[in-house]
Amino acid sequence: MFRSEMNDQTSDGPDQGRRPDGMAIVSYLLAGLALWGGIGWLADWAFGYETLFLPIGLLIGMVGSLYLIITQFVRS
Repeated sequence: MFRSEMNDQTSDGPDQGRRPDGMAIVSYLLAGLALWGGIGWLADWAFGYETLFLPIGLLIGMVGSLYLIITQFVRS
């Protein structure tokens, strides 16, 4: 049978699965908090509230970040 040399090579390419990288995990958490917290802060500013949408935005950012981390690093 025909045997390809590409099948014998071991590489760290995308086929090998993704390892959790600490910097990627921290950046997902910070980016989610910054983005959705900023959206909540802007909504508070636009609608004239003191702190109604900011905590909601931070919570959505944290949950979304954790969801992305779990789907990309834990389930893979």
